[in-house]
Amino acid sequence: MNTATESICPKGWTLPTAKQIGTIGPSGGSSTYVTGFNPVLGGNYANGALYYEDTRGYWWDSTAYNGALRYRLYYNGSSLYTGYYHRHNGIYVRCVSEEKTVTDLTYL
Repeated sequence: MNTATESICPKGWTLPTAKQIGTIGPSGGSSTYVTGFNPVLGGNYANGALYYEDTRGYWWDSTAYNGALRYRLYYNGSSLYTGYYHRHNGIYVRCVSEEKTVTDLTYL
């Protein structure tokens, strides 16, 4: 297995963990932080095509669910959810400041 030596996020920033993502979009859905998070409806890339580019948003976190899946945050246009997704699909990343808490959404 190859291990990345560089982060996708700039210095002082990191991908949120599954625990941090859970405070933004608990399993089952929540719209608590939708305004502060300001999600972009960019869809996802899978099987050579872009899907849901105007209706859904997806963001990776830093926690693996298992060998094939990774945790992610999902926005359906009105509520935020957590869950997991296939690692080979393309979705967005959103870095969080290492100096701020994940609930301080101004810094996401």
